[in-house]
Amino acid sequence: MIGDLGGVGIYFLNGDISNSPPNEDFSELMGYAEKLPGVKIVKSPGDIPGLSADRLSKEIKQNDLSRVILAGDTPGFSRPLFAGAMASAGKNPTDVVLADFREHGAVSKDETDRAKAILNCAVVGVPFELAAKPEESDVHPDTLVIGGGIAGIQASLEIANAGKKVYLVERTGTIGGHMAMFDKTFPTLDCAACILTPKMVEVGQHPHIELMTYCEVKGVSGEPGNYRVRILKKARKVNLATCIGCGTCSEKCPGTAPSEFDAGTTMRKSIYIPFPQAVPNKYLVDSESCLYTQSDGKKCGVCVKFCPVKDCINLDEKDRKSKSLLEILSFPQDSRSLTVHGPNSLGMENIRMW
Repeated sequence: MIGDLGGVGIYFLNGDISNSPPNEDFSELMGYAEKLPGVKIVKSPGDIPGLSADRLSKEIKQNDLSRVILAGDTPGFSRPLFAGAMASAGKNPTDVVLADFREHGAVSKDETDRAKAILNCAVVGVPFELAAKPEESDVHPDTLVIGGGIAGIQASLEIANAGKKVYLVERTGTIGGHMAMFDKTFPTLDCAACILTPKMVEVGQHPHIELMTYCEVKGVSGEPGNYRVRILKKARKVNLATCIGCGTCSEKCPGTAPSEFDAGTTMRKSIYIPFPQAVPNKYLVDSESCLYTQSDGKKCGVCVKFCPVKDCINLDEKDRKSKSLLEILSFPQDSRSLTVHGPNSLGMENIRMW
């Protein structure tokens, strides 16, 4: 589209036509826009409020504008108004072009040079994404998926099946989410469990998926390719590596609480498996209903006594806090290593992947 572009008018907008302060330094950008070839008029946000399609149409005719550029933070809200004005002026309404600063990453005064480039591309008729040379940076190929419902499960499987490492974080003791509680799925009324449980088993057995249940994301910082994620690994109080899922602990446990899986309509034990098809199919302790933890270790502890696996249950295990919080799930740009810290029976678990 480079060549004889005809008269160009540039209107700086603040999203919808409002009086909100601009995110960009529009005064500098307006001075730059006035010097661009073919530009006949440049309007500031203060000139826009109150404009009607008729007034815009007259302005387009008076300045013989063949194209109008709407520049600013999400200026597309005003496109219908200007398109109508172009049509009334006998011009092509598709010649209303957007120079969207937010879409292309120019959302602060520090990005004024980028905003100028976006304007220049709009004036000469070249899409910014074709003219811009993307910055290159090292990106860690591993993926952190937050939430082990059906969406998180499917996303994890598709990424892992492509040969990429996936860390799936779920705040409850099992993956499956709300779909595990359903009988049928809309609109086909297919069996929810028939769809979900094979995928759950596949996640649990997939060599490229690291399953992190009973964990919560507490903070994310950094930038693409160099994220740092803080994850709280809550005390499950049952060793996943040694629990055989025999159910003896649950049979002997005197504590009860409403079952989350049954929406509170039935009771479960304080040491429990969330539902029969849970993944991982291992027990965990609900500290809020456990008699031992509620009495600060003065009562009960019967599950430990009857568990056939030595040291499998540790009712004194605590959530990690402050410095001992499952400190950092780190995707460094420079070393391509990932380290996870969290509690186990020895006090700290270290998992390193290179």
